[in-house]
Amino acid sequence: MITGRAVAVFDATAELDKNTEKVVKAWKLRADLTEIAPELVLVPACLRDSFVKNFNKWHRRKNGMEAPEKLPVIAYNDDEELKRLLGREKNPAALYIFSKDAIMKERLISDIPFLTGCINGTSLRPPDLRIMKANLLKEKTLTMK
Repeated sequence: MITGRAVAVFDATAELDKNTEKVVKAWKLRADLTEIAPELVLVPACLRDSFVKNFNKWHRRKNGMEAPEKLPVIAYNDDEELKRLLGREKNPAALYIFSKDAIMKERLISDIPFLTGCINGTSLRPPDLRIMKANLLKEKTLTMK
């Protein structure tokens, strides 16, 4: 059963500016499709302020105004805290991983049950939920960018 939100996870190796733009685009274009629009962003504590600043910059460029405070951005301090935060999101509908670290990407893909996702990108096309809900724990749709 899909109960979690669409989650974007950044680690310290992520290209913050470029990838923040992708989150803004997906958040704006797919806000009506809560199955895949980012609804929560998890970032290392050391990058939280930079992420928020970049998010607002990209939102201003695309929309001419600051982003409303609707997208929660939660900081984590280490991998264990990240794992606990992701554990609260029961079966995320989408998992967007922004990282250059192959071990981190593999660990998240292996450990977190999710419906659809991307590495270093976001999905702008909604999944066929009728088919994919049945396969949530068996298969994962993952797009590499």
